[in-house]
Amino acid sequence: MIKEVFVTNAVDVKPLVKDLRDKGENVCWITISNTSDRAGRIIKGQGSNKDLLVMRFEDVPVNPLTPRQARKIKNFVFNHHINSSENWILVVNCIAGISRSAAIGRFCEKKLSIPVNFWTDPYPNKGVLLALEFKMKNLFKN
Repeated sequence: MIKEVFVTNAVDVKPLVKDLRDKGENVCWITISNTSDRAGRIIKGQGSNKDLLVMRFEDVPVNPLTPRQARKIKNFVFNHHINSSENWILVVNCIAGISRSAAIGRFCEKKLSIPVNFWTDPYPNKGVLLALEFKMKNLFKN
C-alpha cells in the first residue's frame, strides 16, 4: 500500500529518494520528462524496473499523454497501492514538479485518499488529470 506521495522536481528528486531509502522506506518512483529529454540521466542506477516508471510526454494542456501512458501510470500506482502487502512511498517528479507530477499527486489524493506532499505550489496539468481519471473501471487493461 502506498502510504504517502512526494511530488518534486528533477533537481531535488535524487536526494529525496536517497534519504527515504536510507531511512529504510520502500520507494516506488515515477519520473517524467519531455519526449526530447533523456530521462536516463536522472534515474540511472536507481532501482528495479518494477518499482520505477519512466514516462516521456509533454507539459501541454490538451492530450499531453496517450491513453496507453495513462493506463501505465494507473497500473503502476494501483499495483503498489492495492496489490502489494508492503508499505510504499511514491515519489513523482517531472522537470519542475509543478504540473505533470502534481497531476499524478492530485489523482492519488482524490481517488485513493493518499496524503501528498508537494515540494512547491502545484498547478496540476488538467489534461494529465483527466486522462488518469478517464475510465476508472478499466484500470488494469493494456
